[in-house]
Amino acid sequence: MAITLAAPACQASCDGIVNQIDIGSSAGALVIWKSAVGAEGSITTATTNVLVIIPFGDPAFGDASAAAPSVATANAIAAVNATGAGTAAVFSVYKVSAGTYTELFRGAVGTSGSDLNITNLTIALGDPITITSFTFSVPA
Repeated sequence: MAITLAAPACQASCDGIVNQIDIGSSAGALVIWKSAVGAEGSITTATTNVLVIIPFGDPAFGDASAAAPSVATANAIAAVNATGAGTAAVFSVYKVSAGTYTELFRGAVGTSGSDLNITNLTIALGDPITITSFTFSVPA
């Protein structure tokens, strides 16, 4: 038998994960990579494979839903311009403290059916990048 989380455990888990984004001294960030995710630590727009670093608002997410599965929705995320060029493949979410990025979770990037869906996987230097909605969920 598989373990199943009840709604209160789903909500606590979801809130616990997304609240980690706000723990650092700076706003957390979503980084879109053109291939493999780089090492944790100092990630800048010059880091190999980085297409864009997108800061979250502070706080990054609202409260998770009291349900199973539990879902947290990101607060408004400001548009930024791409600092690299290439084909988006993977994203990572980080808490950021004193310029050090600590990865919390990652997922695939695609145009539909992926963890992060964007309109075009091909990103050019300077392209405006807008995230209109972003959710994180913990299954039952």
